[in-house]
Amino acid sequence: MNVKYIFILFLIFSFLTMNVCIAAEPTINNITTVPESPAPLSTITIIADISGEDISKVNLTVSECNDTACFLNQKVNMALNQDGKYEAQITLKDSEGRANHLQYLFKVALEDGTEYHLSEDLWKVYLDLGENGGENNNEDDNGEDGTPGFELLFLFIAIFISFLYYNKKR
Repeated sequence: MNVKYIFILFLIFSFLTMNVCIAAEPTINNITTVPESPAPLSTITIIADISGEDISKVNLTVSECNDTACFLNQKVNMALNQDGKYEAQITLKDSEGRANHLQYLFKVALEDGTEYHLSEDLWKVYLDLGENGGENNNEDDNGEDGTPGFELLFLFIAIFISFLYYNKKR
């Protein structure tokens, strides 16, 4: 009976620690591009509101793309500004006029060495080409509803099974 009780406690502890690890993953709350609809070959500033603990470094890759492919990738380290947001400045380089939007890829490194690659299709900034009116899809939505707790389902199932097993043995 003691071995089974210890095994059940181990399962519960495992699910609890899994929950802690999942909660530590950094997320991007908002991305701001200045100017909002940049012109080709202009200098832009990207400001990202990134939440998470123990962030040591944020790298940004900006890709100049059209609807079918990306042509130029620029990598830059982002600096933490006074508002607690990460900021970087780049100059767009597509001189051939192929690109109609920018896409962002963030690489967030934690102090323990863990790296997270954060990229969403919604993180697009359309260039002001004069013909599309500078349409911008730089929204605050990263494809998730922001509701934590899916992993809690497994915890509750483990506790329920433990109670059933314990009551069956009594």
